Amino acid sequence: TLPNGRPFVIPENLYIIGTMNDIDRSVESMDFALRRRFAWREVSADESLCILESKINDEDIRRRLTDAMNKINEKIEESNLRLGTEYQLGGAILAKYMKYVDCPDAFGHLWDNHIKTILNEYLRGRRDKENILGELKRVYDSAVQARTPEQPDRGAEPQQA
Repeated sequence: TLPNGRPFVIPENLYIIGTMNDIDRSVESMDFALRRRFAWREVSADESLCILESKINDEDIRRRLTDAMNKINEKIEESNLRLGTEYQLGGAILAKYMKYVDCPDAFGHLWDNHIKTILNEYLRGRRDKENILGELKRVYDSAVQARTPEQPDRGAEPQQA
């Protein structure tokens, strides 16, 4: 009952949707408590591509960001990195490109302020961190660089004339 005497009612069709990254170490104890009390659905990196589709209208930019996400995630999955699919980047991180869309080096800002930051956290304490970050940066740069029809992405389907 509310202080004014009226009943407080939560409608049956009200859903509360929360999101969290399951590798965040700082919320581990809260994570266990929430998992016991609520239903969970994991969203894979591939499923999160819809975020890019909804936030990035420019088809070329969206393709480059999708390519970067996929290539970084392929590297993250490689056994020598010892990370795994739970460390893959999702569309929400790459959609932060929109914060810098009007900047001359939007892709650089996205890397420096978001992607590199999270990868640094993933690799904290590893002796090979700088080498891995350098490798992932090369993969990212390769994916986001502008391509002309004369310079298709290696491995991409040739463009039809």
